[in-house]
Amino acid sequence: MKTIEQLTITDLNNVTEDKTVSIIVWEEECILSSAYFYKENKQIAPFFDKIKELLSWFDKSKAEIVQSINDKFIGTVQEWVAENNLQDTISEDDFCNSLSLSEIDFCIGDIDDEPLINIYLVCTPDYFLGHAICCYLKKENDEIKCNFVLEG
Repeated sequence: MKTIEQLTITDLNNVTEDKTVSIIVWEEECILSSAYFYKENKQIAPFFDKIKELLSWFDKSKAEIVQSINDKFIGTVQEWVAENNLQDTISEDDFCNSLSLSEIDFCIGDIDDEPLINIYLVCTPDYFLGHAICCYLKKENDEIKCNFVLEG
């Protein structure tokens, strides 16, 4: 397993060939699962530095990201836990501590486009009943932005 700093272009090329690559993010193993090309470009190498920059930012911003996820989803997770009799209550700390990374994939467009990174987080125990929180990570106008949605 590699750190983000040790990630190579060969590793990202392996992802485009459906080969499993694991890296350390938030001090845990995470799988780089796939790369989706939605334009004529089918090369990931031109995006290597941008991808590493986004992944490094995500890795270093764990506290802020977890807080943002908590702010957006704590009400939903509390409802689902109650509706499905998973446990009596869930605190914000329990929810935040339940989050872990599942996988990361990439959406790649034209050379002039910024790559979009999709980072999937799950809960243990499974408070979202098979659903995952997806963090859409992208740089726009020199600012890194993340948007969180519940998928599944």
